[in-house]
Amino acid sequence: MRVLLKEAHATLFCMAVAILVTAAARTGAAASIEEVCRLVQSQGMGLESNAARVAAIEGMLKAVDPEARILAADQVADAREGPSVDRCEEWPEGIGYVRVTGLRDNGGRQIATQLVAWAGAGRAGAIVDTRGAGGASLSSVEELAGLFMQAGQPLYRVKPLRGKTGEPRRASRAAGSINRLPVMLLVDDRTRDACALLAAALKGRAAVMLIGAPTRPEPRVREFIRLSDGEAVFMATGWVVEAAGADLPPASVTPDVVVDGETAKAAPVSKDGLSSKPPSEKAVQDRRLMEKVSGDVCLARATDILLGLKAVGARRGMAEGEAGVPSTNFPAAPANSISE
Repeated sequence: MRVLLKEAHATLFCMAVAILVTAAARTGAAASIEEVCRLVQSQGMGLESNAARVAAIEGMLKAVDPEARILAADQVADAREGPSVDRCEEWPEGIGYVRVTGLRDNGGRQIATQLVAWAGAGRAGAIVDTRGAGGASLSSVEELAGLFMQAGQPLYRVKPLRGKTGEPRRASRAAGSINRLPVMLLVDDRTRDACALLAAALKGRAAVMLIGAPTRPEPRVREFIRLSDGEAVFMATGWVVEAAGADLPPASVTPDVVVDGETAKAAPVSKDGLSSKPPSEKAVQDRRLMEKVSGDVCLARATDILLGLKAVGARRGMAEGEAGVPSTNFPAAPANSISE
């Protein structure tokens, strides 16, 4: 009943707006939000004018930027400085997993610090999962890029909605060394904004492989614009363009290993046919790893690649009399980091 009543309110409000807009077009007079509210209230439906004003403003913002929104004063700090990482886990076989929710302030430093720690501990590799993630922190992109390239290397430029394109933004000095730690970056068609920009910057870099589906095109730059009452508007103020060349936003980033959307879900791990003998520690660890990636082809592909690199590194290390270290002989990075 509450849903039906809410829909009735919305329908009546839209009808009222349509009537007033039509009348305004005929008479040349502009209709105000207050007039719309009075018309709705005259029909016996309660409508608070401030709520209508906020809804009207949000509608205008979303017409410019579909992801724009108004944030209350107590929401701004969390949106800017809230956690960038939802999960950070160590899996069997020396694999680290980071689930990114969005690159926010200090998020790049947090993820970079974890990757450096795993590299120092001799882990086999890391999976950084940015599927469905966005974020507005360009500094986080630059901090993470600094792990895989020389500091100061140009990454991209920012073109504001009005005005000239800015100077190239560059990779920051790395927080540490990741040595030869291979990193699998998972992306999909919901990877956007700062996370899509990170994918563009890292594609083709040594020790990085992108897995999943093409990212959302035209990464935008979104900012928090403070209002006089303490609230803030979060909306696009520009977009990212290549570090050199035309002022055109890059297209979506196509991963190195494309996983079709129809096959993105794999069959879960079956528990049938298990031996009655106590499993070995290796078998237990293998099964734990299989359960981590069960039903997710992207995760399974990333894990298979890391295990393959680990095996190659171990064989190479035995042949050279060296401890097994994963090989990260991925293609060298192109001169232009925005390659798509």
